[in-house]
Amino acid sequence: MESTNDFNLNSALDCWIEVNCSKEDMTPSSIVEIRDHMLLTIEELVEEKDLTTEEAFAVMKVRFGNSDDWAEEMQIMNDDNFQLRKVVFLFGGVLVYFILYHFIIATAELLYFWLDYYNNQPAEFNILRIQQYIITCYFLTSGGIVTLFFMEKKIISFLSRVKIKPLIILVLFFLLLVLFILGRYLKYEIGNQFGGHTRENYKFLKSFSDLSYIYPVIFGLGFIMLFFRYRKRFFVK
Repeated sequence: MESTNDFNLNSALDCWIEVNCSKEDMTPSSIVEIRDHMLLTIEELVEEKDLTTEEAFAVMKVRFGNSDDWAEEMQIMNDDNFQLRKVVFLFGGVLVYFILYHFIIATAELLYFWLDYYNNQPAEFNILRIQQYIITCYFLTSGGIVTLFFMEKKIISFLSRVKIKPLIILVLFFLLLVLFILGRYLKYEIGNQFGGHTRENYKFLKSFSDLSYIYPVIFGLGFIMLFFRYRKRFFVK
């Protein structure tokens, strides 16, 4: 059953949140969580009690009461979530780094096999293409970090809503494992194809040796830059 007037639920929620959730101890993520919980409560009242949206909003306000009734409990939960969020963000940064690093290795090696199979070019030409691909990955990573630096509102909105599920962590670990094994296997196969300590094998391996030094520097500097960009929001109480 719908409301008979022009009641705007989103505006009403925004006004209620502005009045009741404007304290310094309320973080953006906790405000989003409260809003989602309120919307869920209103939907349940509309469906189960056959109320209008406006009536359900009024009942919800009575149930939630004044912010003084739950502010202390929310603050305790925020403290726990804040410490957990720091660990998750740091762990997530490390996980993303290793996934991207081994993704570049595996795809570069697959690219070499593709070039070797479809192009009638000497090995040195294919290795040059691999080097160009890796350099492109450097620029793409740097560009992605710079983009994250200047997208503050969207990044904060996304991080405030992200919910880490165990299945996602398992999938990411499985992906990392697959990329690691694939990269090791392909490097071994290419080494055999070059036939030992040849000039081509040296140039090929040097590209990945440079990657092992340059990529951590790019990613590390980017992480430091993003940390100082967002530390007040997510790392400093």
